[in-house]
Amino acid sequence: VDVRMTDRILSLFSRRSWKLKGKYANLFRNDVDHREFTAIGTAAGVATAFGAPIGGALFTIEEGCSFYSTFVFWRCFIATCSGVLTLHGLVEARHTMFDVSLAKLGNHRDFGLYSDGDANYGATFWYYVWEFPVFVLVGILGGLMGALFIHLNVKITMWRRRHIPVSNKMRRFYEVVAIAVLTSIILFSFARSSPCRALPADVAVEEKFNEEEADLSGEDAVSEGEHRYFPQLWCEEGKYSVYGQLLMVPLSEALRMIVHLGETVDCEGTGCQAEIFPSASLFLFLVVVYLLMTLTYGVSAPTGLFVPSLAVGAAMGHLV
Repeated sequence: VDVRMTDRILSLFSRRSWKLKGKYANLFRNDVDHREFTAIGTAAGVATAFGAPIGGALFTIEEGCSFYSTFVFWRCFIATCSGVLTLHGLVEARHTMFDVSLAKLGNHRDFGLYSDGDANYGATFWYYVWEFPVFVLVGILGGLMGALFIHLNVKITMWRRRHIPVSNKMRRFYEVVAIAVLTSIILFSFARSSPCRALPADVAVEEKFNEEEADLSGEDAVSEGEHRYFPQLWCEEGKYSVYGQLLMVPLSEALRMIVHLGETVDCEGTGCQAEIFPSASLFLFLVVVYLLMTLTYGVSAPTGLFVPSLAVGAAMGHLV
């Protein structure tokens, strides 16, 4: 409903007759502006409904636009950020009486990979207005990492075109095999040499929740004595592999753990481990995944950047 209403309102707004003269006489009165405002309205509606400004902008660019336009993208991004911040501000106004410095933005807007009944994400990870510069810093770091990725990948692609041309199918095949073997060796080596850490006190609560989740999703339940998110691997009984926790699982699962692991536990009732992921583990995960995705992107295999980029960004944000 939010998406359709926002889309319709901005579309009608763009069609309204404006008595303007000069070079602005045709403003909001042409088909181009109508299409752009429809896309912007869709982005704002999606972002406000799910509390995800970037997700709303990307959704519209992917599904609502005939072609990519940086101009439309920035308009969508500004609209989605404004919509989400306005919503958070209005919600918090009831509790803080419009004192912006004390408003816990996002405290009452939960959205994630768990249901609202199990995860109180906003109750733990809310933020203040004065924290925005930190978010800007994270964005700058992400932009620099993205620029470095493009620079390195262009160099690798140029080398690949000279030495592993598309016409030579066997070389392309051997390249995929070599990268797969190299990836396996790197991941297993780090997992094998990983330090061990005692299981957190709330691991039983987390694994109990995961068993119920597995039953609902049809996945295999956790076996007795095993821990889905705290693998023992080569560690002693009662401990888990720090590096293997993130490196020896599918990348989508590692992303899910970085974002959500620990938020379903009642810290007041069971006590929470202060640091679920040590900084060394997150930094190693960030570097390994970043370098591997830079090397892998462009091989003759169905690979992508969406999940790896999210995983690298989540690790970087967690470190900051």
